[in-house]
Amino acid sequence: MSMTDQKRAASLLARRADPPSAMRSILAQGRFRIPVAVGIALMIWLCYSLGGEKVGAGLVGLWFGALLRDVRFAFEVERVWPFTERVIDWEKVQDLASGK
Repeated sequence: MSMTDQKRAASLLARRADPPSAMRSILAQGRFRIPVAVGIALMIWLCYSLGGEKVGAGLVGLWFGALLRDVRFAFEVERVWPFTERVIDWEKVQDLASGK
């Protein structure tokens, strides 16, 4: 068993005590979205300044599409958690988390 499995099992046990929330997940991703948004804003500005309005608009669409995909995924994880919690073998997860 690798240490990664042990950490994943411990994380899963923590998740059992505090089930996933879509809003918490979205807010946690915010700190990663800011640098991406700044980079895309700079690319859009460059495209518009060089006369590539359509390319800039396409970049805006791609960014919003990716954002919507991630939001949908966060809500899906929250929605299926009750089923996931029922089918997980929690004894095995506990054993992995304790290093057995």
